[in-house]
Amino acid sequence: MAIASGKDEDGIRELQAAVKERPDDLIAVLLLRSLYERLGRPDQAVPVLKAAVRTDPRQLTFALALCEVYANVGRYDDALGCTSEVLARQPDLPVARLIRGKTYLGKGDAGAALKDFQETARSSPKFALAHFYLARVYVLLGRKEEAQAEYREVIRLEPASARAKRELAALRGEKQDDQSQQEEINQLREVIRADPKNVVSRESLARVYFERGQMKEAEAELTQLLALAPTLAEPNYLMAQILLSQNKEEEAVSHLRAVLRGNPVHVGSNVLLGRYLASKGQREQAMRPLELALSVNPTLTDAKQLLANLYAQSRRFSEALALAQELQRADPSAAGPWVQIGVLQIADQNPRAAVDAFEKSVKINANSVPAHRGLGQAYALLGQNDQAEASYRRALKLDGNDVISLNDLAWILVEIRKKPDEALPLAVRAGRLAPQSGSVVDTLGWIHYRRQSYAEAERLLLEAVERTPSSGLARYHLGMTLAKLGRKTDAVSELRRAIQLDPKLAEREKIDQLIKELER
Repeated sequence: MAIASGKDEDGIRELQAAVKERPDDLIAVLLLRSLYERLGRPDQAVPVLKAAVRTDPRQLTFALALCEVYANVGRYDDALGCTSEVLARQPDLPVARLIRGKTYLGKGDAGAALKDFQETARSSPKFALAHFYLARVYVLLGRKEEAQAEYREVIRLEPASARAKRELAALRGEKQDDQSQQEEINQLREVIRADPKNVVSRESLARVYFERGQMKEAEAELTQLLALAPTLAEPNYLMAQILLSQNKEEEAVSHLRAVLRGNPVHVGSNVLLGRYLASKGQREQAMRPLELALSVNPTLTDAKQLLANLYAQSRRFSEALALAQELQRADPSAAGPWVQIGVLQIADQNPRAAVDAFEKSVKINANSVPAHRGLGQAYALLGQNDQAEASYRRALKLDGNDVISLNDLAWILVEIRKKPDEALPLAVRAGRLAPQSGSVVDTLGWIHYRRQSYAEAERLLLEAVERTPSSGLARYHLGMTLAKLGRKTDAVSELRRAIQLDPKLAEREKIDQLIKELER
């Protein structure tokens, strides 16, 4: 009676009293679960359903409801354990397979979800929801024709299915007819007018707006929803996506953190948070959410690539290499993972292994600029300068604006070939393309040194040192230039700093001996 009159909290108290007295009261348990979900508090249904299952373990309705709530609140391992127990008792139960498939889908494991949805659709061909989720998995797997066929089957079974019509139209690249969309919106608005606290309908309406590109309306609906249920994961995640599209990063992050407080392993939120933190240079902090996302769904290519890069930046090369190798095994026909492996081998001072990786990438894609550039870098480390020069020239033939190839080829020409005039236009071009790069400015300055244009060299090398103050090479070059300009005291100061920053460079260039000569 309290629920019928709109007194939700009174209704909750009445139902709580009923299930306390009799935990397996089927109607009271299911009504209380429904009420909690409608009000955006699905997690509160868990203890009610667990008590019901303990009291009457033979009643599969309780177990299935618990499994579904686990999946809905992101407790994926609990949901998988729960559904597996049900299926062990009743292997052909379509609803259990559907819930398990939805759980796998929530985790991002499309392959496992596909098997469950296919089996559910096979055993229960008139089960529209099975075909609907099967269509969604096919979309994720890029199997568009099969996805369209499943959406059409949903519409045949349920001609009024607005979701299936909307997603089928989007898959075809078509615009759903305005009348159908407006009818769906009007229906949801009518539900909300009658029941303003219905967060399920508000979320559905927000998603329709979001899919239509009506971000302002979606944001307004989500704002009202989150005022009613601020901890709900999916509305917070959707709001974060909208705010990120508006470049409101700080606000978006607050919603991502709200998701993760309730569901620490929410895949999408962890990935977005990791990307945000990485973009802000917070390398260590960015790793944890990406690691959590991959612990749930190890197939996330973009997250794995980003985490590998972060590991490499932290000099955790073995972990970075392991991820890059996983990416290569997952897609043997892709050139990119071999490039990443090669880059990591260079960073870890394994140029021969890097050559092998880059050559494999070139076999897959002969026009890969990063692969040819990487070969140039690896050959240079091996002292095979002819091969390095040839590789850089191939990279530049494919992309004349590749800054690293321009810079590194200029270095070979000025230092190995002793052709500073030939190196100069390459370095000038690199400087125009990347004026903020300290290493590029350093190369250009050193070329002017080799051309005996010491004043111009000083100007550029001072700029290089300012941009990369920790570069021993730039300090060495500046010191040498100052010595040529007769400023011995300043030269010695820069050379001493170079020794502190790069002892190996100091040994290779005999900087101590240079300092002694300048101090005579």
